[in-house]
Amino acid sequence: HSGIWRFTPEKTQVERETAQALTGSFSEYAQLSEEERRQKVWELQNIIDTKHQPDGKRAELLSEQGLVLAAGQDWLEALRCFEEASNFRENNTNNQIIRGALLGTLGRYEEAIAALDAALAIKPDQYEALHNKGFALGAIGRYEEAIAACDAAIKLNDKDVSSWYNKACAYALSSQPGPAITELRKAIELSGTDEYIEMAKTDSDFDNIRNNDRFQRLISPTHQ
Repeated sequence: HSGIWRFTPEKTQVERETAQALTGSFSEYAQLSEEERRQKVWELQNIIDTKHQPDGKRAELLSEQGLVLAAGQDWLEALRCFEEASNFRENNTNNQIIRGALLGTLGRYEEAIAALDAALAIKPDQYEALHNKGFALGAIGRYEEAIAACDAAIKLNDKDVSSWYNKACAYALSSQPGPAITELRKAIELSGTDEYIEMAKTDSDFDNIRNNDRFQRLISPTHQ
């Protein structure tokens, strides 16, 4: 008798454990206690260290471990995980964007910009990368480039309130009150809340224009 045998073998235990470990999200991890996050990191490390773990899955597990650590604001360890993941899976845009965000959070802005540029070189329409790049450029005084990055992010997602706000900050830092107030008003209108009014009241980025009457009227509606 001749014929074609077709069958799908059961997943190995390693494959099952890996699949189960990759089901979380940043918001879920943020709700865990510190002890629960520590336990999750330990569980992931055990699976990462499994002898026959393929490199692609090892990279995914390291990224997952980085998410858990970032949710607990352990920025340095989270960064280590994403950088190690890059060794197993190069040219991954999501990893580069998260690396950029972590480097920016740590104040390593030049490195953040390099990571975000690497992501944008692969996929230029990544609005999160453009948003984060705008923030990093503004933080090191490259205001024109920051505004351009914010504009590119807004072109891809004009409902991204924080890009409008970051653009307002860049204009204010470069002592351009007119555009700064226009962009801040847009952020306030889009948010539909007082969140960005309250932020602008104490944000030192607006110190250059703080005494401007139009700015005061915008953040203090009762101001005359």
